[in-house]
Amino acid sequence: MYFAFGWPKTYNSGVGELFVDVSHNGDCSLLAMIGHSSLSIWSADQHRVQLGWCSRSEDSLQKFGYNSKLCWCPDSTSIAIITSEGFILVYILEKEAQDILGMKFIKDHHSSQLSHDKRKVSIKFSSSFKPSHHGAQCITGNVEYIYIFTKEGYLVKSSWTGELISQFSLDVVPFSSGVLSDQQQQQLVGTKSPLVVTSVFYSPLAPMFGLVFEDGSSAILKKRSKDRLRGYWLARENSVSVTINYKHRLAAVGLKDGNVLIYKLPGPTVLKQQQQQQQQQNGIIDEGMECKYLRTFSIFQFRDVTSDDIGPISVMKWTEDNNCLAVGWKKRGLCLWSVHGCKLTCTIPQMHENSFSEPCKEGVLSLVLSTKTKEKSWGTEGYHMILLSSGNEVGEFLQLTFVKSSSSSNPNLNHSERIILQTEDRLMFLNYKGKELGDIRWKHLQLPAAYLNDNWPIKHLAISRDRSQYAVAGRRGIILYNSLSKRWKMFGDRQQDQAIEAISLAWYKHAIAVINLHPQTQQYELLFYPKQHLDSSSLLFKGSLPSKTGAPLLIDCNDSHLALMTTDSSLYVYKVTENIEGTSSNMRSPNITLSIHLVHHLSMAVPAPPLSLSLLPSSNSVIPHILVLHYSGRLDFNHGDNGAQFTLGEGIESFWMSNIWPQLGDAGGTTLWVYGNQGIGVWFPFGAPSTNALDAPPPASSLRFDSEVYPVGCVAELGVIAGLAQGISYSSCSQYPNYELRIKTHPFLHSILKHLLTTKGGADMAWNLSSKFSTIPHFTHSLELLLHEIMSDCDHKLLAKGNNSTASKMQHAVNFLRRFPQFPEVVMRCARKIDASLWKTLFLYVGDPVQLYTKCFASGKFEIAASYLKILLSLISVEHSRKCAIDLLEIALDFDHMELAGDLVRFLDPEEDYEDEDEMEEKDKKVKGGEEEEEEEEKNDQNRTFRKPRYDGSAERKQMECILSTYASKLLKSKLLRNFLLFSKRVGVPISTWLHLEKKSTILRTTEDLDMALNSIHVQFYITLPYQPIQPFSPQSVLLAFNSPNPNEESDQQPVQTTEPTNDNDNNDKESTTKGEKQDHQESSSSTTESIKDDGDEGAENHHPSVASPLHESLSRDEMIESLKSRIQVTNSPNDPHHHHHHHQTIRTTSSSSFVSVGSVAGGLSGINLLSNTNHASLVKSISTETIELDISSTTTTSSEAIYSFKSHQFMIAPSTSNIDSNNPFFLQDSIDSSMEDLYYLLQELTNAECYEWVLVIATVLLNTTLISKALKKLPNIYENYSKMLSYQKQQGYSQLLKFVEDTIHPLLINIQKQNER
Repeated sequence: MYFAFGWPKTYNSGVGELFVDVSHNGDCSLLAMIGHSSLSIWSADQHRVQLGWCSRSEDSLQKFGYNSKLCWCPDSTSIAIITSEGFILVYILEKEAQDILGMKFIKDHHSSQLSHDKRKVSIKFSSSFKPSHHGAQCITGNVEYIYIFTKEGYLVKSSWTGELISQFSLDVVPFSSGVLSDQQQQQLVGTKSPLVVTSVFYSPLAPMFGLVFEDGSSAILKKRSKDRLRGYWLARENSVSVTINYKHRLAAVGLKDGNVLIYKLPGPTVLKQQQQQQQQQNGIIDEGMECKYLRTFSIFQFRDVTSDDIGPISVMKWTEDNNCLAVGWKKRGLCLWSVHGCKLTCTIPQMHENSFSEPCKEGVLSLVLSTKTKEKSWGTEGYHMILLSSGNEVGEFLQLTFVKSSSSSNPNLNHSERIILQTEDRLMFLNYKGKELGDIRWKHLQLPAAYLNDNWPIKHLAISRDRSQYAVAGRRGIILYNSLSKRWKMFGDRQQDQAIEAISLAWYKHAIAVINLHPQTQQYELLFYPKQHLDSSSLLFKGSLPSKTGAPLLIDCNDSHLALMTTDSSLYVYKVTENIEGTSSNMRSPNITLSIHLVHHLSMAVPAPPLSLSLLPSSNSVIPHILVLHYSGRLDFNHGDNGAQFTLGEGIESFWMSNIWPQLGDAGGTTLWVYGNQGIGVWFPFGAPSTNALDAPPPASSLRFDSEVYPVGCVAELGVIAGLAQGISYSSCSQYPNYELRIKTHPFLHSILKHLLTTKGGADMAWNLSSKFSTIPHFTHSLELLLHEIMSDCDHKLLAKGNNSTASKMQHAVNFLRRFPQFPEVVMRCARKIDASLWKTLFLYVGDPVQLYTKCFASGKFEIAASYLKILLSLISVEHSRKCAIDLLEIALDFDHMELAGDLVRFLDPEEDYEDEDEMEEKDKKVKGGEEEEEEEEKNDQNRTFRKPRYDGSAERKQMECILSTYASKLLKSKLLRNFLLFSKRVGVPISTWLHLEKKSTILRTTEDLDMALNSIHVQFYITLPYQPIQPFSPQSVLLAFNSPNPNEESDQQPVQTTEPTNDNDNNDKESTTKGEKQDHQESSSSTTESIKDDGDEGAENHHPSVASPLHESLSRDEMIESLKSRIQVTNSPNDPHHHHHHHQTIRTTSSSSFVSVGSVAGGLSGINLLSNTNHASLVKSISTETIELDISSTTTTSSEAIYSFKSHQFMIAPSTSNIDSNNPFFLQDSIDSSMEDLYYLLQELTNAECYEWVLVIATVLLNTTLISKALKKLPNIYENYSKMLSYQKQQGYSQLLKFVEDTIHPLLINIQKQNER
């Protein structure tokens, strides 16, 4: 399957007009694009180079009209262009001798078959003609003829030189009735003549035409005999485009509303021998009489768009392997679909990204993919798509790169058990380490450039069954890779390398088998090379292959046989024998050669091209078991013992095999997976002796992927099926999105276990298999899916009655699940996902919910036990469930499980629970309305368990409050303030409530308590310790504390509020008032106070503190945040080109234009924290009403652009999300910002609750002397322990703080104490 990959590429040709059509030539080596007056030729291989172009004159445009569509001659010598006036213009292309890059190659060294040179192409006008009076409407062609559909309704056949050969009206072609009755058919022929074709698609394999008529109907036109045509109707109206997939025998019809209709083409049927002979004599091939509608592809179920948004379909093309359909709309968008309707790639995003563009946002004019048959195609091997859109610039076109599943391109990889994708130059392996689903990644294996230069791109891939050897084939040659030694092996002789054109590859033990089409002889041959050496001298076998009836197409090998499929569906099985021919003189190991002989040949009754081939592992039978998937979607199993062939399924798109149980060997552990229009189906075990009795099981509904996810294989070690989905990402480096691959997984174990449990004697095998997968991370989820699926499949009425086959099936599954220790959890998960009215029936089989709850509680699975509370509430009683919740709450807090505690507190809220019970009771009354009398009585008993209980729950509420209060006290005594805040948020109780109730727990009296609290604040809030020296503290800041009113005044009891900035006029008023208050205070102060005032006169001019400032006003919220940021190490953004030259930052106030250069560590001024170390950011706040802002020059970093790093302490609280990277600087920045908010909120609440000891500790951490002074003023008896605590700190910042406290604050405290004694 194909997925867009990487960034879209934009090419500009220099042609001064918009391109309107594009097409590859037959071998995809050249690319032709036309504008209204120009023709441009480009190289279409690995690189895009414009090889030539021409432009038409004004006279030519007036005479013939503008260019509209082009058509290549399959031999790449001519191009026909249809014009707006109905003329056909034919151009001849000739390659010149001159290389466009001017490169010269040595002939003896360089093979003449290599196409490195980009030679110029000369474009010469050949002829022009008008096939009818009104001219041509559309054209197509093959090697011999151009088929022209005229505006009068004629089909004209002409040569490539412009010679008209024949013409006839489409009215004479008989069309099958199909969707029309005979009367409608007659009316159509009689009244709708002529049949004018507006769009045509030609498939040379049939040969067959796809036609769209002027009235919106569409049909298929094909040869019924040598000289007779037959038409088959498709859609009756609104058709705008049609394309044919002959291999899958499908026709796609594009409609005006943007939808695509898929039809099954008529095909050959099995006839009796007499009828076959008669029809062969008449030259008639009997086929079905109509095209059958299959499905609709619609983008509207995946994207929020309308028909008016995307417009009608403008172009549709199948991929080279015919497995995907590309659809482009006229107004907007491009989409890729698989054969059965899985959406693979879409350029229309799910979310509207206005800041980014999208390819084809203004519609698709044309696109090229690859069929190598004519018509517009993909690039070589489908790795590229060229897009023309109305939104392109003049002379511009886009190229999308694709990655595809190797199993779709290499049909014998079904057994590889490796999920591999391939691009044009590399392989991508799905790699995983461990058993975590998050560890799945893509591993890229780049092919050597020496090989790709000659043989680009990758075409075929083969993997040995032990997954250690890889063989890759490009355009020519092969190359081998050893995954153990990590080395590539190539041909030493380039001529031998170029003599191989691989059709298919397969590994036989340690030899690589190659179907080769020899370039010179054009004969098919089978080659075997050893893995150690690639050379003609080391060939193990070389022989011709049968190709008279059909060309060899696919091969596959196991350890003893080789199977070959041809294009006519003939199957050949060969026995491979190893021959030892003695010992070589140059080698220690004996010379080994291989020989093969035919043991089985089978021809299909109805030829159908094979899509995939797989040999099952070797068995005792003479002929191995073989699986063949046909393009029609039929999967056939060929039994080796009796030669029987039967069909496993229809409508299958792909299949793969895996050995999920290696202990049983290849025969017992092999599993067959199929994917098609019915979802995913599985057979286990597959390949056992009882295979001939297999019946196709119905696909399990739980294994259905989303329609945007395409399953590509099984990862047996992880127990999941892996699927791929298209993803996109955006970057400022490109206007277009980057296309990515997203891996989706789905567990498969439950589906196999369900199959085994319904099989006689399968319980033991199911137990052994589940034991093997017991270590995968989603094992419990798989068991839950098993119980839920069996519960869903059973009739609930019969389950409730019991004593029947349905009840026996349910009981059998429950008995199996009881053997696992996860049984209580499995039951709980299943119960919480089904309707509550079914709980009583479920627990009738799984057992008493009280016992299951008790098991979870006893085993320490408290979250699982908590999930049982709702079940106990419904089935037992409210009283019992609440008592269990109290027990869980107590044990959860013992283990500091705050999130679980919060859930339990919400459960214990009686109003919530009773309201839910009322809703449940009303629902049950509605359910019971139309039941029979006997069943109604049973439901009445069941409904009584859901009625609103008459229980107030006051006792449990008191217990809950006691438990919560005890835990809050424990956190406060442990100095875990941030945990305390988190706990308050989880349980929904205001923090102020517990601060008042548990105020004794907040008291910090001893030195040890203060020291522990100080370090706890540093650790919990990510604040680094002040190791560096800081600026001297200003005595002026102490006046803010000691000039404030008496502690008993009301101002200190006000709730804490954030200081808001004021205008300059208010600042001036406050300045005058403050100066007056200071003067009055100085006159009444003691001599000590006067000396402090004199020392701080210089700083007093810039600070305007209020005399009546309460405790909390000494620190605003913004100042708090800036002060915290100044204590955290700041690392400059890696995108900053000057991040090595940040020597200072500039601080600017809004009321002044002066600038002050500062350092980095918080200092002691209450208004401005001056910093000295240039390795840290300086963030300064004034406690006055002036607002301070950072003015960042070109060599500085703002706080919003800074990336914070914190490595001094460990996290006190583990992140709530398991996939958070604690070393991620952006995560740390968010954590630090959150800690600032938390600390400020705590400071508010602690102040309101008068917990001044903690306020003192926080002020110390912030080095805020004003706040320290006020707190010490409130707590004069704590000074001795506080100073002793500071003396224990070894950091220089705290040493400076201690000296300032002893020299400045302590005398003032003594002075106040003396005044109070008087």
